[in-house]
Amino acid sequence: FRIPGMADDEAQALLDELLDQACRPPRIYTHKWRPGDLMIWDNRCTMHKASPHDGAHPRRMMRILLEGTVPA
Repeated sequence: FRIPGMADDEAQALLDELLDQACRPPRIYTHKWRPGDLMIWDNRCTMHKASPHDGAHPRRMMRILLEGTVPA
């Protein structure tokens, strides 16, 4: 929500533009789920959003944390 050294309104405009660019093709992926599918992503460098689930088929969400390098 802020960028050090920038006025808040300028920083917000830049962040809005970057978010807009990041959320447009070709930088988006939508998965068409099938039984047996597995989805893995790295939260350190990925924005993700859950899609609606009608509950007709069970699904399971598991979270795994791995020890490793700390993002700079």
